[in-house]
Amino acid sequence: MERLKALYRWDAEKRTTCQSAPPSDYEVKVGQGTGIPGWMCLTRDPTTSNPVAYWVQRNGTVQILRIVMDDRCFEDTIFRVEYTPTHVFIADVWLWNGIPLFQKTSFVWRQTFLQSIFTLVYTSCPEFESRAIELRNHTSNIRGYEYYTNVVGSFGKFSPATTYEIHATDIPDVYRLTVGGYLRVRTFALSRKLKTMGKVFRLECIKNAEDDTWSPVIESCGSTNGS
Repeated sequence: MERLKALYRWDAEKRTTCQSAPPSDYEVKVGQGTGIPGWMCLTRDPTTSNPVAYWVQRNGTVQILRIVMDDRCFEDTIFRVEYTPTHVFIADVWLWNGIPLFQKTSFVWRQTFLQSIFTLVYTSCPEFESRAIELRNHTSNIRGYEYYTNVVGSFGKFSPATTYEIHATDIPDVYRLTVGGYLRVRTFALSRKLKTMGKVFRLECIKNAEDDTWSPVIESCGSTNGS
């Protein structure tokens, strides 16, 4: 870690977003999950030169990760990630094999890059890996939204979402909010998505004016809202 800090002027406390109102000229809005924010560093052991992956929290705590990823990614790559009990969700790439992508590209460019490269370099291996690795657009629990302009090297603006605790009932497709009312499940796609979220979960919801129901906002699932 000390070499990465010295060579690339990176440290675990670095932020690429800040809490603020969305900029008026933002180009893209993405959901931020509820996982622990931090970094995944792919580098080489200074003694053996073997590839090694680290989960690094913002407080500096370092933990080795077991992952199966192409050996050629370990020439100093740093991802911004969200760490959960089951997954490491990749949110952004700060450094790629020694190239400071954050400073040289826009957020949209980096997301396109991650989408194109991820399936080529990562192999899922549940029996071995510490956590499943996924791109962040697969996360379902959203704490708020990040907004980005198309300016190269620009930081994101984070705005928290209003989420509600939701309980599944014994009746299929009937979900009760603790604040009162029920979810409106308009599509089969939304029905399938909600079934994967467990008995109790949190979602951003919008209250429908015409009755005592709520429509969930699930950014990562496009048409699931049915609106």
